Amino acid sequence: MTNGKILLTTTLIWLATSVAAANPYPALSQPPQKPVALLKSVIVQGQALLASSFAQTLYVFDPDQAAAKPSCAGTCAEKWPPLILSDAEGKTLRAPYAVVARDNGLNQVTYQGRPVYTFFLDRVPGDIKGDGLGGVWHIIKLN
Repeated sequence: MTNGKILLTTTLIWLATSVAAANPYPALSQPPQKPVALLKSVIVQGQALLASSFAQTLYVFDPDQAAAKPSCAGTCAEKWPPLILSDAEGKTLRAPYAVVARDNGLNQVTYQGRPVYTFFLDRVPGDIKGDGLGGVWHIIKLN
């Protein structure tokens, strides 16, 4: 290795340990007392919709209405990524939001008891390209 590569490696290791040491909420600590701002309302074409904190439009899937757990998995979940939260984030949610455990053990956000998803073709905030697809995917209207 050259001196430049050794210096870069050392710097990256120092940076990684410094960031970890600066984290005030390590994975096993208690969650923050106030709710995490994970969901918000966005206005699209004059309609208030539920979105992620990154303004990704959120959707519900009709087959989930009768299911005890999310029914979109595998290739479905590749196109419709579920909105996932850590255990600590999930504990900050209040009704009408909650989480449900997926088969892989991850916590998926629910709205009024229905699991919520994003859509892989929604590229910019406000995209609603998944609304109505297959007659089973719907945006979450808030008003």
